[in-house]
This record gives sequence, structure tokens and C-alpha cells, in this order.
Amino acid sequence: MKSRFWKYSLAISIVSISYLLSPANFVDKGPNQSCPIKFVHITKYAGFPMTCDAFELVGGSIKPSYLFSKNYHRQSRPLYILSGSLFGYSIYFLSYPVHDLIREKAAPQFRNLVIPQRVPLYVSHFAGLVLINFIILLISLWLFESIIEKYSGTRKNGKILQFFLLVSLLANNVTKQFFWVPHFQMFNTLMPLLAIWFFTINSDGLQSKKRIFLQGCTTGILQLFYGSFILLLPVLVLSLYKYQLKREFIKRIVVILTGFAIPIALWFFIIGINHILPYSDEMERFREFIWIEDVLMDTNNSFLKELFENLRTYAGTSATFIFPLAFFTITYWIARTRRSPTQNTPIFSKEMKFIFGSTFVLTVLFFGLMGYYADRLTYSSTVILLCCAGIFANKVKLSNGWTTVLSAFIICWHLFLIFFEMPHFSDRFYR
Repeated sequence: MKSRFWKYSLAISIVSISYLLSPANFVDKGPNQSCPIKFVHITKYAGFPMTCDAFELVGGSIKPSYLFSKNYHRQSRPLYILSGSLFGYSIYFLSYPVHDLIREKAAPQFRNLVIPQRVPLYVSHFAGLVLINFIILLISLWLFESIIEKYSGTRKNGKILQFFLLVSLLANNVTKQFFWVPHFQMFNTLMPLLAIWFFTINSDGLQSKKRIFLQGCTTGILQLFYGSFILLLPVLVLSLYKYQLKREFIKRIVVILTGFAIPIALWFFIIGINHILPYSDEMERFREFIWIEDVLMDTNNSFLKELFENLRTYAGTSATFIFPLAFFTITYWIARTRRSPTQNTPIFSKEMKFIFGSTFVLTVLFFGLMGYYADRLTYSSTVILLCCAGIFANKVKLSNGWTTVLSAFIICWHLFLIFFEMPHFSDRFYR
């Protein structure tokens, strides 16, 4: 496990540091027009984009009591804010000997928005939230590799290809735009991997009610980090497909929902004793999923017309599929053509088709019907394709030539992302 930690850390470090070399050639569309992206220069040739959301999240991390303010934007994601406080204040106290140096070097970046005496505090919480991004990607890479090994066996094609498969998960616009800033977007890598993992561990056999309860409770806790983790609920329900008895199936659904509800109810109780009502910015301001009710209640609007417009906008974010779909196709073709004539087992078993297919369909439906569309959200669906590609690439023993081709394909894609932006096919929302 120790060797894996260093391997994952190296992959994250190489990819994330390389993105600091990306030019400031991003484009603001949709809601980013009211929340412009600023480019922070570390050196003359290196830097990273930062949105107004990042500064707001640092403020919440410094003063988590904002969570008990009426209609606070991040009230539905309290555990992310509290985690930032834990890491941020820890870094702040540990870095005390170098606060003067931090103040001297970092103060110009804040452009008089923060008094100099508080600059080390803001930098520490900024670093704490970036550290959370690093931890999320560490967990994501562990899940990614574990899923590949689960369905294709131990490594067959050497350490080089194995390392570049890890890079393929990190080589995307989400890592490029959001790794170096406080934001929730690294969860878009973790969420689909957790969905596949829940499916996988439940497919091994009939699970006890205690274990299923803990999975539901984990989903509820994750929901308090990032709203999209609610997608794990239907995944958990579908993962019970082996329960043929209707009564046992219903009992376990109740157990899952109970486990999920406990953390949410506890948070609502804490909010309630502070005499405020729960608030979700995603529902109130962006009308995520609530748009369906809005349209149905408005007799002047056509539901089918609004649905078509939303799906058209969602399709505008489809450029995130270019590399994962191409890599999926290539690795599938290689796995089929390189199989031994005596190998009778299918490349993709019936169980794998159900697990990966169900997860992919649920993810596409979830983000397709959300009503708020951005490339970073659509990216979650592509993680499932990359998992499949990793399984195909490890299914058979490859020649050195094919190993080189696949590694070079990943490197070229990563280099493209460093210096260029992905195309976007809609003027409505972006990022």
C-alpha cells in the first residue's frame, strides 16, 4: 500500500504541475460572466485560473459559522467547509514560523482584498482545500486501479503502461481547471468510481443489513460534501438485484434509505436549533431538477420543448467524451484481436455489462436531467469509459509496440490539454 501511495502521488504531482504551464486562454460563458476567472501567476510562465467560488470557499473555511447564516450558498455542503477548516487551521498553526515570508510573497496576489496580517491565514486555508483535492484524487486512483484489477486480474503489461493508465484518469479539463484551487470538482472523478465500487462489492454475494446500512450512511455523509453523491442511492438500490425475494429486497431498500437519511436529518436538526431553514443553492438559484416542477406548473411552457433545450445544452458539453471514447474503442479492439484462440471467457462478462452499463446510464440520465450543464459535470460519465478502457488494456498480454502506442496516445492527449482548451458546443453554460 505504501508503494501505491507514492505511485499515485507521483502521477498526481506530474499531471497537476504540468497544468501550471497552461496558457491563460480560457473563455467565460454562461454564469462565469458574473463570476469571472482570474489567472494567478506563480512565475512568468506558470500559473492557474481561479474563480470567485474559490475565494468564497476559503472564507467559509476560515469562518465555518457562515454555515448557520440564512441562505448561505454552501449550507448544503457543510462537511466540505468543515474539512477545509480542519486542514486550513492545522496548516496555519504548523506554518507559524514562516508567516512573515508568506505575507511578503503572497500579499500582492490578494490585490488589497485581504489585510496583510491575515494573508497567512488565507494562504493556509487555500492550501488546506487544495490538499483535499489531492486526497480525493489519491482515493480515486486507488479505486480506479482496484476496479481494473478486480475485472482483469493483476498487472500484465509492465509498470509503464500501468502508470500511464493512472495518468489517463487525471488528464482532463477538471484536473486542469480545478486542482490548484478550492472547489468541489475533484468529486466528479471520485463519484462514478465509488458508484462502480459499491456495485462491485455488492455483486460478490448477498450483503448483511449492517453492511448495506453503512453504505447508505456513507452516501448520506458524502451528500454533505457534494450534492452529486446522491447518485449513489439508485446505484445501491440496483446493486441489490440478486435479491430475488421481494420482501428481502424492500427491507434492504428501507435499510439503505434509513442509513442515508440519518446524516442528512442530523444536519437539518443542527440547522434547526440555530433557528434557520435548510437552504440549497443548487435548487433555489440554479433550479437543479426543480426545473421539471417549474415547467409542469407553468401552463405557458411546454415540458417537451424545455426538455429538448436542456438535452441540447447537455449535448454541447460532449467534447469531454472525445479522448475517453477513443481510448475505450482502441483498447477494446486490441483486447479482442490479441486474445488467445483458446480463451473462451468474454472480454466483458454479463455481470460487468450490467454494472458498468447501469452506472453509465444512471450517470448520463442524472446529469442530463439536472437542468444545469457544464463540461466539468459531464466529465463524470467519461470516468466509467476510462475504467473499461483500463480493464481492456489489462485483459491480455500486449507486445512492447502496443504498450508504446497506448502510452503515447495518453501522453499526446495530456499534452493537448496542457496547451489547448476543449471545444464547447453551446453558448448557454461553460465549465
